[in-house]
Formats: sequence, C-alpha cells, structure tokens
Amino acid sequence: MREDIGYWISFSKIQGLGPVKLYSIFQYFENMETAWNAEIEEFKNIDNINPNNIEQIKKSKLTINPNKEADLLLKEKTTAITLIDDNYPELLKQMHDPPFVLYYKGVYKKELLKKSIGIVGTRKPSYSGKKSAFNISNELSKNGITVISGMAAGVDAEAHRGSLKVDNSYTIAVLGSGVEHIYPMSNKNLYYEIMEKGCIISEYPPETPPDSWRFPARNRIISGLSKGVIVIEAAEKSGSLITADFALEQGKEVFSLPGDINNPMSKGTNNLIKQGATVITDVQDILNVFNWKNNQGITDLENIIPNIEILNLTDSEKEVYMYLDDNPQHIDHIIGKLSLPLSEISSNLIMLEIKQLIKQLPGKLFVKL
Repeated sequence: MREDIGYWISFSKIQGLGPVKLYSIFQYFENMETAWNAEIEEFKNIDNINPNNIEQIKKSKLTINPNKEADLLLKEKTTAITLIDDNYPELLKQMHDPPFVLYYKGVYKKELLKKSIGIVGTRKPSYSGKKSAFNISNELSKNGITVISGMAAGVDAEAHRGSLKVDNSYTIAVLGSGVEHIYPMSNKNLYYEIMEKGCIISEYPPETPPDSWRFPARNRIISGLSKGVIVIEAAEKSGSLITADFALEQGKEVFSLPGDINNPMSKGTNNLIKQGATVITDVQDILNVFNWKNNQGITDLENIIPNIEILNLTDSEKEVYMYLDDNPQHIDHIIGKLSLPLSEISSNLIMLEIKQLIKQLPGKLFVKL
C-alpha cells in the first residue's frame, strides 16, 4: 500500500466530501499529505469546495489522525487502493464519480476484471429465481468470467455460491458497509468463503456500518466493475433496478431473465425487457454480446431455470421450500417470515424432510439439501 494511505483515508472520512470533490483536492495539491497539512484558507482556491466543506475539513483535522488510520488498516488486515494506484480497476476509472479509495479483504486480481458480469436481484426470490442465479453464475464461472454481486440475501448470495462451486473461479462481493461488517449475518459463512477464494470490496472505511442509504451508492460499483449486469427477479421498484440504471448510465449492457407474469418479483425484470434489456435465453446470449468464447458448450434455460413442479409439492410446501436455503434457519425465524399458519408450516417441514428435500439440524434448525 501507499506510504501516505492514512491521509487518503482521512480525507475520505470527512463528511460532505464525495469522490469528485476528493479528486479535486488531490488535483490541486498533487499529494494528500500536503493537502492535510495545508493551511485551511488554501482550500478556498479549489472551485467545487464550498465553505461548508472547508469547515468540515477544519473540524476533521482535529479529530482524525492519519497515522492511526493507517495503523488500523494493518491491524484489520485490510488493503486499500487509491484512485491513482496502478492496480485500481480500470472500469471504475471510467465512472464520473469513481471511489476515491477502495478497501478489500481476500484475493484481489485486477486482471480477472477483463471478463466480468454483475448479477443482482431480489432478496426474496422464488425457488426458480434462486436456482437460476446459482446456475447462471456457475456457467459463467466455468467460462472464466468473474461474477460480481452484493452479498445480499437472495439472488446475490446464490450468484456468489454458484461461482464458488467452480474450481479456479473468481467472485467479488461489493458491500454497502465497511469490509469488517458482515451483512446480513446469515451470510457469515459465505463471507469467509468469498474472502478465501475471491474478494470483498467496499468504498467505505472498514468499520463503517451497513446504513441503508449506502446501498444505492454501492450498486454503482457493482455495475462499474462489470462489463454487463444481469437482473434476476426484481419487483417494480426494486433496488436491483437502480443497479440496472447505473449500468445504462455507464454504457454497460443490461440483461434480464424473463419471469412469470403472475410473480410480483418478475415485474421489474419484465419491464426491463420492454425497455430494451437483452433477454437471456441461454448463457451463449451473454457470451455473444462480448465475443467471449464458450468453453463448455451451449447451456440453455432448461438447465438454468428448474421447474419446481417436478418436485410434486403442494403450494404451501413450495412456499416453505422456496424460503429455505443452505444456511440453517430456525423454525421461529421461518414462522416469522412466512404468512402460513404455524401448524401448516410445521407439517410442511415434516413432509419436506420425508421427501428428503430438507434436513432438520439440532436446535430446530432447517436447511435445504
């Protein structure tokens, strides 16, 4: 890391200074340590730095210690990349507001971003949506394509899992918090799997909590790191559509998986198709857009989108089954999330276990097989 990284971090923590203003400060002083030690009056010479910014800089210099910031980074075993470093992602530099500093844990491989696809979608996908995210990611990874998502529950998590199942694959999770925060905690195991085989990235300092307003800004980095973005199941006003909007603004390709018109979580994806998003009918559609070679042979949606009807489940059994995944869920949590009566959920869990579709673990925990 840079010797002056503490000064870059210190400036990035000042309230009201976004990426554009931070880069203006760097351009003016040409060195962030020089900027930190400069007289406060000198900041008045920078065009887009206003009086409120100057006041915040003045206050922050009294409370933030650049040396401590650098030491904390080492203690947390986190690496930081600045906008002017050679290993900063080239695709992010093409944005109008690239992150001033990127923090990461795990294995960062800039060269693997040359072929990258973002996958996003609802946090509450159907069974079909979850399996589609897993299988599409899996097929892309088999073709040497980096999968990028946000490690949220639902589609994001399944996209990461699908990639991790492939030997020598690479996946990146972009967080809406600092890299020290695992959110949601249900993805704790996934977090460590990604860190071991891929990379956890954020533009926020490591200790930053997962405040809701940070996630829309996070979405621009998912699309920014990707050559294109796939949206799998999204409601009409889903946050995933924000990622699609960012992708369009950045000149990226937007792909959409068509869904059941009766499923509210397909309304957003189907609307994207109406607006001109590229429909995915097989993985080859994605590869064709970028002239990427298919190393596995064409895989069509018969393999990507499973048919839950073949499981021969009742409607209420399907609802319980679609909610479960490979993260153990306590029965009280399941009851709290589903609208079914307690007695019906209990009987469905028993039937699903008899059909060897789920397994009960000690402590009334249930997991999908």
